[in-house]
Amino acid sequence: MLSEKIKILFNILGAENKEIAEASGLDPSGISRIRSGKRLPKSSSKTIRKLASGIYNYADDYHKTSVLAKVLGCSVDLPEKEMKIKIISWLYDDSKITSDDRVTASKSKETLSSFGAKLDASMTLTDLSNAKFGNLLHIDKSVVSRFRNGLRIPKGNPRLIDEICGLIYSRALELDKQAELFALAGIPKSFWKDKDECMERFKIWLSDFGTEDGSIIAESLIDNIAGFPDNTTYFTSSRQPVEDTVFEDKSVYYGTDGLRQAVIRFLSEAVKNNASELLLYSDQRMGWMLNDKAFFSKWKSLMGACIENNIKIRIIHNVTRNASEMYKAINSWLPLYMSGMVESYYCRTYQERPFSHTAFLCPGVACVNGFNLQSTEEPSIYRYDTDTAILRVQEDVFEKFISESRQLVWIYSGIEAGKKIFSLGESVSALNFTLSLPTMPEHVLNSILERSMLDEKVKAEIFAQWEDLKNWCAKSMASDFVHEYIKVASEEEILAGKVPVDLTETSVTYTPDEYRDHIKNIIDIAEKHENYRFFALPDEPFSNVRIAVLEKYVSVTKMNEPAITFVFYHPAIRDAFVKYFKKLKERYRKDRTALRRHLKRFL
Repeated sequence: MLSEKIKILFNILGAENKEIAEASGLDPSGISRIRSGKRLPKSSSKTIRKLASGIYNYADDYHKTSVLAKVLGCSVDLPEKEMKIKIISWLYDDSKITSDDRVTASKSKETLSSFGAKLDASMTLTDLSNAKFGNLLHIDKSVVSRFRNGLRIPKGNPRLIDEICGLIYSRALELDKQAELFALAGIPKSFWKDKDECMERFKIWLSDFGTEDGSIIAESLIDNIAGFPDNTTYFTSSRQPVEDTVFEDKSVYYGTDGLRQAVIRFLSEAVKNNASELLLYSDQRMGWMLNDKAFFSKWKSLMGACIENNIKIRIIHNVTRNASEMYKAINSWLPLYMSGMVESYYCRTYQERPFSHTAFLCPGVACVNGFNLQSTEEPSIYRYDTDTAILRVQEDVFEKFISESRQLVWIYSGIEAGKKIFSLGESVSALNFTLSLPTMPEHVLNSILERSMLDEKVKAEIFAQWEDLKNWCAKSMASDFVHEYIKVASEEEILAGKVPVDLTETSVTYTPDEYRDHIKNIIDIAEKHENYRFFALPDEPFSNVRIAVLEKYVSVTKMNEPAITFVFYHPAIRDAFVKYFKKLKERYRKDRTALRRHLKRFL
């Protein structure tokens, strides 16, 4: 009986419903119903295939594939696909179950749920290589490769999506493969004669990002960090000196334009009065700041002046913003964060209310206060106060608000980042542009440092950092998991000396022997530690960026000089990164046997 077989297998493997659910993508309650006999799915069902995958993945994760193979009566070296078929056969006592057409067709349909899989299938059908596709769209073939491999999604560029859809569609017509393309996109035959309708449906199908939406925020944030200028010139390069403008002595401003006028006056007075700090909060929609280019330019200029005058800024971004809104807020402030003059917070103490509140305070100078309906900012009223008694009360209120908030972003630079962002014993998913420092053998690090031309003090600091990270990695693997997502270099790149080392202090690259020994050490770690997994990516999703998702926060390091690490604590931002890594895990997971074969080609 199916339920009894599942109970036996779970007991032998030491698996719980929740663990198999996480490894399979099924709901724990669904597994519980099958295990209790309340539900009896067919052996060819999608549910059972997922369950078999979950059982295999769990056994592979916890080094129990030999135990599983013994129960199934098969070789431990059996390929993953065949092992999963054996699991289903064993559960149903049916040796005739094979990877028949129904399973293959169903699996093919499942794999086309992501943009990358759809694009890959469409390009293969229309005989378009990455290079040819890139040339026709005037984009680099590496960008096409990232889209095709599911590492990136072009959602933030509607024009590019239109061009991609149009190119594939016109190519299918040119090759007389429109019927195959329509079938691939699931367009009913009744529409095939209407080419315009089919084009629209194909575009909807290809650009339906579905559950990938959450990861878009993570991708966009990483892009902005990676593409940052090396200083605060974003704010100060075109700034003019603050003019001795005399502002109208008004106590009330009306509407969005009034708020903009009040903010310009507020920031100008802060600079003129050599203020020590600004205390800022607003849960209004950000259109008042971003939608008027002339105002935004003045705002950037004045914020640059505040930074140059060493005015400390403490800002509470919002209490209830979702990941998308948080991203917009963080993105507009990233250049200021890099100055080291900003402390940013978020507060989740209060529930969402129908009113929005704006409070900008420069202690001892001025305060802008507004209180409006969330649904509209017109009409709205903003008070501009300079009375010292009022400012003292406002400062007390703001300090109370700060005490109920949590810091949103921490900024570190250079080696200091590596010392502070990791907590020993935490699980971590990490994406790196090259093989990671904590998995590097000691003799390889010594060889690299000897060739680096760095002074002895820096070498000692790097070695100490390596020891710290290695110990952290060992403790994390002992208590939880460490997952690394890294593009493995090609033989040509290795021989040409183009593979960078995971150090910000030197531009030294791997020798072939050093890279081989590092890979060998990764294989050894994967064999010895069941909680360590290595995911070999076909491309580098982001250039010169290192990302780590831990239990409570996310760190993103811009590796090009000056190296800066952003650590984000907001749960919505962390969840966006978790979704991005989940997408990578689902697409690039290899069982240990397959991964070992893949990596041993370097040895």
